[in-house]
Amino acid sequence: MITSLKSMANVIPESQHEMLLEKLKSILSKVQLEKLEEKFKEMIIDPSSWFGFKNISETFLKLKNAISKKQKIAFSYLDSEGRETKRECEPYFLIMKGQAWYLFAFCLLRKDFRFFKLSRISDFLVTNSIFKARPIPEEKRIAEQNWESNVKMIKLELAFEKNMKTHVNEWFYDCPLKEINERFFVEKNFPDEKWLIGFILGLGTGVEVIKPLSLRQKIVKEAMEIAKKHSS
Repeated sequence: MITSLKSMANVIPESQHEMLLEKLKSILSKVQLEKLEEKFKEMIIDPSSWFGFKNISETFLKLKNAISKKQKIAFSYLDSEGRETKRECEPYFLIMKGQAWYLFAFCLLRKDFRFFKLSRISDFLVTNSIFKARPIPEEKRIAEQNWESNVKMIKLELAFEKNMKTHVNEWFYDCPLKEINERFFVEKNFPDEKWLIGFILGLGTGVEVIKPLSLRQKIVKEAMEIAKKHSS
């Protein structure tokens, strides 16, 4: 556990980590510390990118402090459709959902609790304005939150080539797999948003959209436009 806290401190360097380390050392015996060390030494939390970008880590640290001190924050936010808006929010929680970090906050522009993906936040600023915590409505509580209820969903049926099994396991680990004629077939609900086309195209020729037909047609159109742009 001590190792884990130290590794976390490399990402979020602040005095609170040292204080917590000292408290643990003073409360627990050497044997207890060694047992905790052994149990938790492989757990590392790092919000930064594999590619070395520091922006999310820096935003993560500032957000953590703002949440602790109940300070309002301001930032620019880019939604999934590429629309950018200026937001002022009251931050409440940092959440890791799937493979991304999100901020759960009360948006003063929308007058409601919202989720914000950290990688879409820019021009981040912690203000000097202090807010009083609002009661979170039952339907907005994190533990019971069903994110699918907030967006329009479509059911996809996809067929993957066998050499794409790693991607299947990564993105569809919670879905039943059917193996037919050397291909893996999966079904899963996805948000009916523009990024879905890019996600599927990013999987290359190793995947085929079986259903719905409307998405197949969008994929074909987008692929033709990409080919046209790169053939000139």
